[in-house]
Amino acid sequence: EELSVLIKNSKLVLSNDTSFTHIGIAFKKPTFCTIINTEYLGVDSLYGYENLNFWIYPEEKGINSLSRLLPQNVIKIIEEFLNNQKTPSEFKLSFLK
Repeated sequence: EELSVLIKNSKLVLSNDTSFTHIGIAFKKPTFCTIINTEYLGVDSLYGYENLNFWIYPEEKGINSLSRLLPQNVIKIIEEFLNNQKTPSEFKLSFLK
């Protein structure tokens, strides 16, 4: 309950834990979630509102892929969002692509 209240009142959510991101998406908050890149990426995970929810992962696949994601890459995506804030568009589900 406390986590939900915290996220509801936040400006954005940055996490490597998808539970924070799921709650942020439910509240229509800008979310940035770093995740590993595996062969199953996107099957049921990459969803949210266009221009509002971002799943950040390295191009290289594998269980240790997240360790190769540079902080500068994550910062760049957040800065681009902050500089170009747009109204969130339609809700998307990755498996509908």
